[in-house]
Amino acid sequence: MKLPFTLSLYLSRYFLFYLLAVMSIFFVLIFFIDSIELLRKISGKNLPIKVIFEMVVLKLPLLLQQIMPFVVLVASSLTFSNFARKSELVVIRAAGVSGLEFLLPVAISAFIFGLLVVILVNPLSSVMIARHKLLEDKYIERKNTNNSSNFEISDSGIWVKQKEIFNKGNIDEDELEKSNDIILHAKYMVKQNLGEKEVIYFTKVMVLVFNPQSEFLYRLDSEVAYLEGSDFRIPNPIITLDNGITKKKPEIFLYTNLLTKDIQEGFPEPEAISFWSLPRYIEKISTSGFSAIAHNLTFHKIFSSPVLYFAMCLIGAVFSLRSARFFNLGFGVAITILVGFVIYFASNLVFSLGLSGTLPTIVAAWVPVLITFLISLFLIIHYEEA
Repeated sequence: MKLPFTLSLYLSRYFLFYLLAVMSIFFVLIFFIDSIELLRKISGKNLPIKVIFEMVVLKLPLLLQQIMPFVVLVASSLTFSNFARKSELVVIRAAGVSGLEFLLPVAISAFIFGLLVVILVNPLSSVMIARHKLLEDKYIERKNTNNSSNFEISDSGIWVKQKEIFNKGNIDEDELEKSNDIILHAKYMVKQNLGEKEVIYFTKVMVLVFNPQSEFLYRLDSEVAYLEGSDFRIPNPIITLDNGITKKKPEIFLYTNLLTKDIQEGFPEPEAISFWSLPRYIEKISTSGFSAIAHNLTFHKIFSSPVLYFAMCLIGAVFSLRSARFFNLGFGVAITILVGFVIYFASNLVFSLGLSGTLPTIVAAWVPVLITFLISLFLIIHYEEA
């Protein structure tokens, strides 16, 4: 018998009600747990209450996304436990509706909910977590921006802001060993390994030099530049002084504390990049010769999440229905939660293996989802036969 549309809406509505209820409970729990963790981290630091509250709120969407498969699992279990308790499923089965037919509307609702999370929540979460990172660096890490590098990739190329010291080939001899701020822009960047050395090549380079008081001193333009160790070599630069006079030098060396690992760590964290922008960042990072494993894994994990929600919904339903038949509803919910923890930790283990490079990216991101999906199908078939 084909499931009536009205009945499909009824089942989906109940599931969405429990989904929002469970999500709200977890929202409150995460808020208090993250608040306690943040207060522990800032012990001894005098942070305004407004900043603490803002940091906790900014991190909530990301944390909710991370536990959302578990939320879907619990919501599905509660939904079908409630149906079983009120004997509604007995009536539905008596009308000739198979188990798969009355499970599908709820599972499809979970899938659509997953799509909405990817389309709407993830872009908002990426903006909020980027803001959270800025506040964390400012108030908790208390990074000294005078000694650190700010690194950014944009459509126009690579931007770097940091401290530097001229050590030879200077503009003026009296500037020797003088510390200045620089802003570097390059169109492209490529890392190459030459034996035991790592060399980073920059093309279409522009360097703006400022004194410690942030006053403009001069600009360097060159077709190429090389970063090897702590030496930043700019061959044949065109130098434009603050009075507009230009001149050339055969070569300029800048001493810099910008290292290869600093550039790698300077890439935005995957969580701070929208799902829609991740492919562009992955391409830029990969073509630059740096590792994009974390960004690639995050992209596939987000992309596969609606399928995971679908599978978790089916697993939660089947466990609740079988427990309602042979044991009790409370036991079914407890088993569902236990299964959720097993899937969660197993997925995190595989994800960690992917991050370390032990497993290919596609395998680490998709295998846990596909295995969960196949398990859900097996359970449905077994439930129908029973």
